[in-house]
This record gives sequence, C-alpha cells and structure tokens, in this order.
Amino acid sequence: MHRTWGLCTALAAVLLAYSPPASAHWPDQAPHQITSLGEFRLEGGGVIENLRMSYVTHGKLNTAKDNAILFMHGFG
Repeated sequence: MHRTWGLCTALAAVLLAYSPPASAHWPDQAPHQITSLGEFRLEGGGVIENLRMSYVTHGKLNTAKDNAILFMHGFG
C-alpha cells in the first residue's frame, strides 16, 4: 500500500513538473478584457465590493448594434 502511494505521488509530481501552464484560451484567440462594475448588491442583502468581470470580444459591433451575442456559462 505504501509503495503504491509513493509511486502515485512520484508520478503526480513528474506530471505537474512537465505539464504546460493552464490557459483560459488559445494564444491566437482574442485577449480577455476586464471591466469593473463597482458595488453589486445581491437579492439576499449581501454586497460584492468592486465586482470585476472578464469578457472576450470577437469582431466588431455593426452600426445597428444588432450583431452582438452574449454567452454566459456556468463556470462564470
């Protein structure tokens, strides 16, 4: 049991040492931008001070401003 635990620990250390760093997106994609939304009040009465949100834009907004898509996922 101790030998198995030691082998697993050694393998995990090697994998962590030689793995590439985590990235939120590929290098050739648009960079993340951050906006400050200030104080955010929750329905339950709590407050998030200095709420900041990360976002990515692709393309350009047209004159009619009708080509925008907002996509939010559960990890945000």
